[in-house]
This record gives sequence, C-alpha cells and structure tokens, in this order.
Amino acid sequence: MAVIPEQIHQIKDGSEVVIGNPDPDDAQALLDGTKVILKEDAFNVLTLEEFTKTVEEEKQWIQEHLDDSGKLLLAAKRAGLLAGLLGVAQYPQKRRRHVAMMHLSVQPDVRRLGIASALMQTAIDWATRHPELEKLTLAVFADNVPALGLYRKFRFWEEGRRPREIKRACGRYCDDILMYRNVTT
Repeated sequence: MAVIPEQIHQIKDGSEVVIGNPDPDDAQALLDGTKVILKEDAFNVLTLEEFTKTVEEEKQWIQEHLDDSGKLLLAAKRAGLLAGLLGVAQYPQKRRRHVAMMHLSVQPDVRRLGIASALMQTAIDWATRHPELEKLTLAVFADNVPALGLYRKFRFWEEGRRPREIKRACGRYCDDILMYRNVTT
C-alpha cells in the first residue's frame, strides 16, 4: 500500500497545507479540481471536452493508488479544500519496474505559494524509500517556465525532447520535454 502519514507544511502566505492520500470520498473534489486545471487549457495534453471520468471511476482510481505499493497519490488541502494533486505510478513491466512516472497539478488561485514544492518533496522522499524505485520521470511542456524551474530545483534533468509534440487549438506547436531524477543514493 502506498499510504503515507499526513504532513502539515507552512506555505509562503503563512497558511498551512495538509498533504496526504486522498480517499475515495474525495473523488468529487478531485474531479472538480481537475476540471479547473483543464479549463485553463494551458499545459495539459488532455482537454476539458475529453475529460469524461465519472465519480465512480475516480473512486476506483483513488483506491487503486491506495492498494498498489507502486503507486502514490497525494492531495494537498488548504483550509480543507483541494489545492494540489501529485501522482506517481511505477511501470509494471519487469525491465522498467525501477522507474515511475509523475504528474503534478496545483490549483490556479494558490500557485507559487510552495504547494508544488511540498508535494514534490513528499513524493521524492517516498520514492527514495521505495525498495524498487531508482528513477522518477515526468513530461512538461517546453513553454511551462514555472514548472521547468520547479523540476530543476528538485534536480530533474532533461533526458529528451519531443519536438512539436503538442498542437494547441490556435495551431501553435510546443515541444514536450522529458525529465528524470535518480532517487537512489
């Protein structure tokens, strides 16, 4: 089971965020938070129109993360409301089980307060203790400058680039940058 004890972090505005595993009862809040992120239509591959997950599917997805020792799902809550979400999933193939892919989102109204950093550090600490994981990976739009800065701060390095991987509604293309960080000492 990839369950961690709740942690309290003070963020830049002086308030606190609680980081822990969401439970299936949080499904609607996670869906609503995802829709806010997708509505921005800025740095996501998935569009709001394509997001059709039901509450039951979200509950199942959350439970899968709680039941699988190779997956971690973290929610950051500020004043009881979802502020950020980070997921980690270990690859199932035998030859890739030492690698896990990450994804991160923070609600627009609470960005640049340190929530993403608290989520990242919690996930990296978990991955470092994981008996099989050696490497974390992620993908980020090349023009997502704040995210690139965050990932570099946590010692993620570029390992590849997919040119013109993303095509925005306006017709403009964006590269997708693949990044990694080793978590073994």
